[in-house]
Amino acid sequence: MANLLTPLICRPVRVAFLLCVFLPGFPASGNSAPASRSSSVLDDADRNCQAALESHQCPPETLPLCEQAANEAIQTLGRNNFRTAKLFGNLGECHLYLGRFRQAEASFRQGLASSTSRASQYVAELLNNLACALEFQEKYEEVEDLLQEALKINIDIHGSTHPQVATNYNNLAYLFEIQGQLERAEALNRKSLEIRLRCYRSGRKL
Repeated sequence: MANLLTPLICRPVRVAFLLCVFLPGFPASGNSAPASRSSSVLDDADRNCQAALESHQCPPETLPLCEQAANEAIQTLGRNNFRTAKLFGNLGECHLYLGRFRQAEASFRQGLASSTSRASQYVAELLNNLACALEFQEKYEEVEDLLQEALKINIDIHGSTHPQVATNYNNLAYLFEIQGQLERAEALNRKSLEIRLRCYRSGRKL
């Protein structure tokens, strides 16, 4: 799973800093026992979806592959499953590529509902992606809540000087900027810059 802002750009249009996160899938099981037909279908659908998203493109024919993977996950694994959550995250990513923001929102919400823990790096990334979909719909109040939650999770996991936290500050700053709250945006951009400078001077990967 990539980091925001630096090499992680999965959005096709418009947003300066509020960038979404590609949610990688899972390799097929290494179990030597023969896989069931449903598990095999899920793995095939997952691989096809991954191949399309990893190319940083999402032609319309990719959408049915991602939908198939997510639907197979529900049937095979159930709704409350980490892999199900990730596959709905990838489906949301595909909807974002195609400009289907309401559908992306629904997929990311399903991903969050399927997540087995609310305090994980993956959940922080899903929150950010949901914020992306809502930002396109100008639902700014909820976007701020989601980004603040993602920021809190990353501070709890990584500490307050991690590059991912700097990216969270950038995302919030961009949100405030587009709403004309320039002083708040500047303060957060300064926090982000301070973290990145500290990382750069210490030789830490950005």
